[in-house]
Amino acid sequence: MLEIRNVAMTNILAGLGVVNAETFCHQLGLIGLVAERGKDLAAFAVAESHPSVLHVANLEGEPEACRVLLARLMRMAGERDVSLSCHAERQYLPEILVELGFVWHHHNGPSSVYLWCQDN
Repeated sequence: MLEIRNVAMTNILAGLGVVNAETFCHQLGLIGLVAERGKDLAAFAVAESHPSVLHVANLEGEPEACRVLLARLMRMAGERDVSLSCHAERQYLPEILVELGFVWHHHNGPSSVYLWCQDN
């Protein structure tokens, strides 16, 4: 069974040597989530919270765990839209995005940007 929990991005960034990690996280509105199966990491997500959109900057892990994290982020977005950039190598992710109601928006280099709009 998957357990979803928030992670403190300030602690992670400070541990990586980012100066003023708390200010950096606050300015970007960083949100971190992990999905764990027991003590094993199944997936993680990092998102940037903006006034009109929640942008998923990174989503990695097992397909089903990614689906669960993405659904949680969609609920966290409230009335905002959700965007996500998906690298071409992530073959399973576009299928999950479409199943959850995301639509392809545009290409950004080797990635495709998908968007989930609240008004759809």
